[in-house]
Amino acid sequence: TIDDLTKGKLFIYGKNIYEMSETERAHFRKENIGFIFQNFNLLDTLTVKENIILSCQVSELSYSSQQLKKIVTQLGIQDFMNQYPSQLSGGQLKRVSIAKALLKDSSIILCDEPTGALHASQAQEVMKLLQTISQDALVIIVSHDPVLLKDYCDCVLTLKKGKLNR
Repeated sequence: TIDDLTKGKLFIYGKNIYEMSETERAHFRKENIGFIFQNFNLLDTLTVKENIILSCQVSELSYSSQQLKKIVTQLGIQDFMNQYPSQLSGGQLKRVSIAKALLKDSSIILCDEPTGALHASQAQEVMKLLQTISQDALVIIVSHDPVLLKDYCDCVLTLKKGKLNR
């Protein structure tokens, strides 16, 4: 919903997203889609807590302090809430990025390498968490780790030479 399509159509909830105006698409994205970016997308001038709640503030969505506490505890980052991104490791930054997407409580979560920069045990914990979330939301993961995908995903599609295969 950020880039324009080069061909085809994209239907979400029965609506052709690209028949919407850019403003309507932005509103749809803000209300329905959470992103876990490969490169974290955190602001260096904000604390971990400020970064996590930023997407809710920008989207004008409410969240509870209990929900925030639960998510950061699940991800093991509760002790870093007053630190800045420059003070964290790559794995900690990844978990902050994940918390940011989960707090928004979106019905669709797009994950670009959500386990990149994580140790094996942390990667499995994150995949278990995403698997649990997938009971109530559509979770789409792009990854180069076929073992994790096989172990935690209901459906795995492979893109080879421009063709999508099951």
